[in-house]
Amino acid sequence: MIVFNEDGCIKCGACEGTCPTSAIEVTPNSIIHCDTCGEEPKCADACPQGALKVEDYEITEGITQKRLVFNSVLCDSCGKCEEVCPQETIKVTGAKLKEVEGFCVMCQKCMC
Repeated sequence: MIVFNEDGCIKCGACEGTCPTSAIEVTPNSIIHCDTCGEEPKCADACPQGALKVEDYEITEGITQKRLVFNSVLCDSCGKCEEVCPQETIKVTGAKLKEVEGFCVMCQKCMC
């Protein structure tokens, strides 16, 4: 899970702009982001096609976190992942090869 220091954030939007899956939205009052549901992503459980799955991602040696992996070939744009997302970050777009946006892949590009 990526944790933001909202008190120190200047709301520049750099993290939002660099996120490859559109999992971050900076608003004047808050930062909305995928938190992978406490390492038990509800979107992956809800996907009937298995298009979203959970993998361990090594942050540093010996430290792993869960991340979401999306397989666009399996996605039928049913929207079940969007329905169960408590953060309301995941969106079904219907765009070819990028039907789903808003899930965190732990790329760490947003880290300042």
